[in-house]
Amino acid sequence: MADKKMLMPAEIAEYTIEAGVKKATTPNKKVLASAFLAGAYIAFGALGSVAAAYNLLANPDTYGLGKMVAGLMFPAGLIFVLIAGADLFTGNILITLAA
Repeated sequence: MADKKMLMPAEIAEYTIEAGVKKATTPNKKVLASAFLAGAYIAFGALGSVAAAYNLLANPDTYGLGKMVAGLMFPAGLIFVLIAGADLFTGNILITLAA
């Protein structure tokens, strides 16, 4: 069946191991730069979240709306990480499976 939409658990483990070996052989300078950029992207997302909701959170009448806006803005940092292909610790923790 060539149009397979999902992997079986054993195939997921094999794919994870292959990705882990690839990430484990990445040069240290590249990993350090990627980790720094990932942290910066998350910080930009957090800053955007706070900036977007600042005035809404200050007013008791719009506090709930401010929380919603803050919650909608923060994932922008994670989207930046995904688009740029940066490395977060949580994304690299499965490298241990490759070991």
